[in-house]
Amino acid sequence: SDENDIHIWYNMTRVGGSCFCFLTGFGHAMYYYKYNDFKFGRVLKVLVRLNLSAFWLCLTLGRPYIFYTVCPLHSCIFLMTYITMSVHGSALNYTKYGLRIKL
Repeated sequence: SDENDIHIWYNMTRVGGSCFCFLTGFGHAMYYYKYNDFKFGRVLKVLVRLNLSAFWLCLTLGRPYIFYTVCPLHSCIFLMTYITMSVHGSALNYTKYGLRIKL
């Protein structure tokens, strides 16, 4: 049945997108864990990198920003990761239960 196949593919794309979001957050968390770099310049650089192409597409094509849902989603995940890793100083990230408590 055609309708059932559509639901299967839709669910597969949703799972794939969720996996991609997890990997994005995990990659940023591992960067912060390894390099302990919580400078505002890095945050700004990542947010510009994530959103610049969507911004220009919005301007040139006349679409609203939320139309490109991946960019706001990954920006939100990045900011949540940044806040989680930087809150209460980075020393808590390296204790036995510190990072677990934060999460």
